[in-house]
Amino acid sequence: SEDPEYREFVENALWVHGGVVYATLHLVVLTREPTDPATARRRQDAAVSWVRRAFEVARESGSVGVFLATQADPWIASGRPGLIAEHCEVCTLPRPGLESLYSVLAEEATAFDGQDPTERSVFSFHQEIVPSRGLLGGWPGVPGRGRRTDGSEADTSAAAR
Repeated sequence: SEDPEYREFVENALWVHGGVVYATLHLVVLTREPTDPATARRRQDAAVSWVRRAFEVARESGSVGVFLATQADPWIASGRPGLIAEHCEVCTLPRPGLESLYSVLAEEATAFDGQDPTERSVFSFHQEIVPSRGLLGGWPGVPGRGRRTDGSEADTSAAAR
């Protein structure tokens, strides 16, 4: 990382190519408690800071997009929130250890002034981070409205579920 506060996380890299900001994030997804909670929290803080930095660089450089890559999938499952919840209650919850990442992804992706984040060509993977797509709008602290497959609007807030 170029961030002096998180220099030890060398996996957090960033570059600009062809009008797109590319950033890698070091995330560790655990199904049990980490052996060192302070290290896990620091790693998570570094990832959140790096996501913010990637979008900041994109805005400053006039980039048309941001591509974030990580070795860990921050979502337990992808797809329609209602369908996922029917078959797997825990799959609609934030992945343990990554809770602070969700609201930052939603905030930065929807505020980004590049291409329309609701277009499938822009978010071909995990479109649910865009509130109008539905899933993330229902996560704690992330209000939003979603669209059903027929195009009608749906309230995706946790209270509506």
